Amino acid sequence: MSSTSSHNSSDTPSDPKPSTSGNTADNASDANFECNICLDTAKDAVVSLCGHLFCWPCLHQWLETKPSRQTCPVCKAAISRDKVIPLYGRGSAKKDPRDQRLPPRPQGQRTEPEYNAQTFPNFGFGDGGFHMSFGIGAFPFGFFASTFNFGDGRPAPSPHSPDFAEDQFLSKVFLWSAHKTFRIKRKLAKKQRQNRPVPQWIRMKTGNSIRYNAKRRHWRRTKLKL
Repeated sequence: MSSTSSHNSSDTPSDPKPSTSGNTADNASDANFECNICLDTAKDAVVSLCGHLFCWPCLHQWLETKPSRQTCPVCKAAISRDKVIPLYGRGSAKKDPRDQRLPPRPQGQRTEPEYNAQTFPNFGFGDGGFHMSFGIGAFPFGFFASTFNFGDGRPAPSPHSPDFAEDQFLSKVFLWSAHKTFRIKRKLAKKQRQNRPVPQWIRMKTGNSIRYNAKRRHWRRTKLKL
């Protein structure tokens, strides 16, 4: 009796263990039939003459983006609608996927940026306001060069930003430099007028009893100091 039971247990087949190598092989085989654009299982599959598999909707969209130069997305070989072959699986409808009317892609819309900030809000010239900058030039005689920009599209920095503080500091420096330079030029011009030599025709008539009045800007007669 015991021998019979042992014989029966030896004849009973054991449960098969799942094979991980078989699952890996199946996944690898499925990867061979993925679209090279969307990286998903190819639907309405077509294969190019260079041997690459695509979904026809994906490939159609790719061809529409480059109508002047149609190349394969993988190997950059020449490709077109007539250079792909549709693939039909067992039980699938034998209908050419290239005959489907795909909806056109939506057109892109470009929106212009909005510039609300102005350099000088009280002067509304154009979109960017009124911008004025001062500088000190080297020619001629240290004159001041001013630049006026109308309709500058760049927004002004916010009042609490580092750029705003830097702009205010530079403006004060330029204004202070302009004021000091203007005062120095006035003093130099005044000294030059005071030290101006007496013209010869005035010397012949009045001798040395004449000097130049810098305030009234004319020559006047003075008494000679003996």
